[in-house]
Amino acid sequence: MKVFLKNKDRSDSLFDNSSIKVLIIGCLLIIAAMLFMSVSSILIMNRAVVSKLKGNDMVNLAESFGAVIEGKIDRAVDASLMLSHDPEVMNWIKSGENDDQTAQNLKYKMGDLVQRSGYETSFLVSNKTRHYWSYHNGRFTLLDTVSKDDPSDVWFFNTIGMGKEYEINIDYNPELGDTFVWINVLAGDVSNPIAVTGLGMNLSKVINELIQEERKSKVRNDIWLVNNEGVI
Repeated sequence: MKVFLKNKDRSDSLFDNSSIKVLIIGCLLIIAAMLFMSVSSILIMNRAVVSKLKGNDMVNLAESFGAVIEGKIDRAVDASLMLSHDPEVMNWIKSGENDDQTAQNLKYKMGDLVQRSGYETSFLVSNKTRHYWSYHNGRFTLLDTVSKDDPSDVWFFNTIGMGKEYEINIDYNPELGDTFVWINVLAGDVSNPIAVTGLGMNLSKVINELIQEERKSKVRNDIWLVNNEGVI
């Protein structure tokens, strides 16, 4: 009796070519679906983060940056107003700045304002003599005599006629050789002031404090300074 063994045909194997193709296509579809879901999740998360940043975080950051400067400016305004209402200052200006003892007293008063406010300089400009007195780097000196013919002194004549008690501006001082944030306060009647006094903080110091706040926030920002006329 003879027994014949027949070879199995390839079509009887567990996976034929068609099955392999279907399996490969299925795997590709699964991978594509997973990639799509991952990308969609990332986009949704990014939109949520951006929305939160725009809606809340940016406002909070701006308020935080502003609070740093506003706090210093508020203290400087209060200190400058005290100086502008000081009877000794008023009498010295009215007398033509002739009393040396009063001048010495003003040196200590203006120096104390600088130290307490954290600013770099304080000043007093008489509307009578046009003398610009400055306390800077521990020295109380007659820094300049302002003139309508000097373009760098325009700020004084604008301030004298502004009709309000104080203003804040950014200006370059050629005598001090730097740009400062100035608190300009009128001494006496605002409609007929006898002097302009106030404090100044170096602009680079203002920017450095903003940069320090930026580092704390861990968000990169651009810092813009814009004056009242909208000039950047």
